[in-house]
Amino acid sequence: MASCRTGTTASVLLRAGTTRPRSRFALASWSWSVSPLIVVAPRGPIRSHQLNLSSSSRILVDRPPSFSTPDPSLASSSSPSQPKHDSRQPLDPAALPVEDYASPLLHTASFFGSIFRYAVYGSVSVVVVVVATFVGVHAYVEYFALGQQGVLAAREDPDEWASELEGWTGGHLGGGTDPRLGLITRLAVRGAWAAQNWGAEDPLGPASSASSTMGPVSMRTPFSGAGGTMIGSDQDRQGAVQAGLSQGEIRDAGWQLSEEFLVYALAKAAKKGISLVDRTESSSTKATVDRAALELEQRLANIRERIGGRYRLEAAREGWERIYYALVSSPASPSTADWYQREKLKATRKLGDLSARLAQSAQTGSEEHANENLRAERWYLGGILPALGAATEAAQPDKREALNPEVAEVTKAVSPSSSFFGFWSRSHPPSNAISSSNVMKVGDASSSLIRPEIAKAVNLLERGSSRHEASPATQRALLSSLISFETFLARRRALVAAHAVQNASLSYAELLMGPSSLPSPSTSSGGPTLSSATPASVLGPSLTSYYYSTRAAVLRTHLAEVSLALRMSNIEEYALSLLSSAIHSCDSTLVALMQSPLTKESSRKMRPFSKAAQGLVRDSRVTAAMACNLSGFVVENVSRIVEVSGVRREETKTWAEGGLSKSKSLLDQAVAFAKNEAGSVVDYQGLKLAEQGLKRVNAKIGSITA
Repeated sequence: MASCRTGTTASVLLRAGTTRPRSRFALASWSWSVSPLIVVAPRGPIRSHQLNLSSSSRILVDRPPSFSTPDPSLASSSSPSQPKHDSRQPLDPAALPVEDYASPLLHTASFFGSIFRYAVYGSVSVVVVVVATFVGVHAYVEYFALGQQGVLAAREDPDEWASELEGWTGGHLGGGTDPRLGLITRLAVRGAWAAQNWGAEDPLGPASSASSTMGPVSMRTPFSGAGGTMIGSDQDRQGAVQAGLSQGEIRDAGWQLSEEFLVYALAKAAKKGISLVDRTESSSTKATVDRAALELEQRLANIRERIGGRYRLEAAREGWERIYYALVSSPASPSTADWYQREKLKATRKLGDLSARLAQSAQTGSEEHANENLRAERWYLGGILPALGAATEAAQPDKREALNPEVAEVTKAVSPSSSFFGFWSRSHPPSNAISSSNVMKVGDASSSLIRPEIAKAVNLLERGSSRHEASPATQRALLSSLISFETFLARRRALVAAHAVQNASLSYAELLMGPSSLPSPSTSSGGPTLSSATPASVLGPSLTSYYYSTRAAVLRTHLAEVSLALRMSNIEEYALSLLSSAIHSCDSTLVALMQSPLTKESSRKMRPFSKAAQGLVRDSRVTAAMACNLSGFVVENVSRIVEVSGVRREETKTWAEGGLSKSKSLLDQAVAFAKNEAGSVVDYQGLKLAEQGLKRVNAKIGSITA
């Protein structure tokens, strides 16, 4: 039975093996399907079947595969509708397979088209934003920043504060730029303004401000002469060393770019006939000065003066000379005579300041130094004397003898490089006062003599010439020139002439103020009260009163300093009284103006008054700090002089401690005045002097109490 099953199985396998697999894969599958059947067959006596089965399996497995093409009849029967094609003939184009080559190209083009579209949209957006920003900035500068003068009638601004704002070719038109210049030139003028005001955060630049002990140049005050805040300061002579710059030049990219814009604007304006040069020669009759060209020249000269350096100072002086000669050669009508006088005063003051700075940069004692000083003196007097009416009035000859005050004989010349308190830094025994009708000689004899022109100016000041004739704006310009002139004389060590000019200028300023305008010594009330409800017609005269008060405080401080340098008899008490009055005047001005909204941002109509109020606050702080520093130094050294005068220490110890305590209090006030309410430094030099004085006084107090 088993053999029958085995034979049946073998026969089935043999019959199955007759069907030849058509591929290698089928062959492999078939061989593997047969092998298990062979393995599981039971072992028995029928070995011949096994042998036959094994041999047939080996034959089937070892046979190589064979491949055959499908039967054509089957292929034709599967698609009876397709015609039979002759392989020897080419295919019909319509029968060729269709291949799509355009789709990848269209996809690539669409991709790059999207990128291009986004790039165009982005570029157009950037261009629109840039153009809108450019137009917006120029519109802001044109209509807001440069349109600050507004339209103030004569009854609203009787003291002409609006005329003191800087004009950028459109100051005479109420603000903005002059339309006659054209589009490109006006863009250059606005660019100059933006570069000057927005070009750099720090006026001195990051490198120079770190090494400078003077602070920003913008902190220099208008009454400080050639740029310092104290008469004997060597800040301008050593400005290049202190700031780490070559020949005192300030390397500010914004200022230099503003200079380039203004030079370009002047050249373009000259092509349109807007120029100060050769204007009178081109016509048979004298032509009036072009206000747009005048303002362009002023802005260019100012920026060059701020940058500094010998080359730019000389270029700035040439610019102011063109302005001055254009004003002198132009006819003045009765309605413009006051404006011409005021502009000539400004030009001569600037010319004197620039000549004084060039003299300081020259070697002391050289011919160039002497010539520049003489030129500066002539420019100052060339503006002051005509403003005082010297052309129509003769000076009284008997006033010459009053110019020589009672002074002590100076046994040691003041060092040209000494600091503001240099004359107090050495111990000088007091001298007996002498009276002399001769001119006193202090230092260099050629620079200490009172020249006849200076005597004439002092005579006119004491008589109060032009006090009732000139406008308040012209009086303010005259006071600025007088302060610059007396500061120049003091720095030249012409102390006698400086003392005479200071005395006469102080008397003139007090005449301008009048008794009702003098600030009260009390800090709780000063001059007229200013509020947001104060009409514009009252703001102008009120600010003028505070201006006179501040300038009088400057003159008192300078007069006290020069009097101490001359070592007049009993001078300490006199100097301290002058300084105390100056401190009270500045304090009263500060209290009145800080309570006023004018020191904050105001409307366009009130902007001339706001600018003036902010300037007065700054000047009052600097002057008060200067006066407090000098007062503290005087009290400190008086205490030292009494202590070493031979009196027993037990009797002077208490007094010396009281004097040093008072000196410390004054120096603390100087520190407070040198900073504003927000804690920002307003007067860097005054703060430095006060801090050094406090350190010195504290050391003395410690040594006495020890």
